Amino acid sequence: MAIPAQLINDVVTITGRADLTNSLIPTAIQQATLKEHAADNYDRDLTSAVIPTNTDDLKFSLNMTSLTRPRRIQAVREPLILGAGEIILFDKLSSEDLFDYFGSEKTNYYLKAGSSLNITAARSVANIEILYYQYPDVYIDYQSWIADAYPYVIADHAASIVFKSIGKDDEAQRFRANAVENRLLIASGEI
Repeated sequence: MAIPAQLINDVVTITGRADLTNSLIPTAIQQATLKEHAADNYDRDLTSAVIPTNTDDLKFSLNMTSLTRPRRIQAVREPLILGAGEIILFDKLSSEDLFDYFGSEKTNYYLKAGSSLNITAARSVANIEILYYQYPDVYIDYQSWIADAYPYVIADHAASIVFKSIGKDDEAQRFRANAVENRLLIASGEI
């Protein structure tokens, strides 16, 4: 699915620049959509993936490139299996916080390093479930629940990007302020 024609028309109406419908406006809509989804941790953007560990080691790394358009990790845990007992919920730690007061390395944590998750567990685990916030697909098959439910937010933000690109800073600032104000409507509507 391409960018909805109505969304392009809305940006053209705001900017008065129909000459940019094949160049700048679709790019601005894509950028605005990504920025609006990244503006908050919306439940509708939350998804999960189960990755096999392929090891019995207590320390291992998982490559996050298998995740689809990840934005931010919400939780790392052992997948819930009915009747399997207690699951491990891994804490996010920084490299400065890996050891306790007595100098012993902590367990049941993960440390993000580039596209890898370095995990230390108290016992071996067969699979890891990563709950994460996902960017929408705006390039191949444009899909955005924000664009569907709140198209004016995307249109205002995209218009501000277009105005900024063509040197109309005052208009860009005004529509950026509109987008920020409209973002509050999304947050209150998604509670």
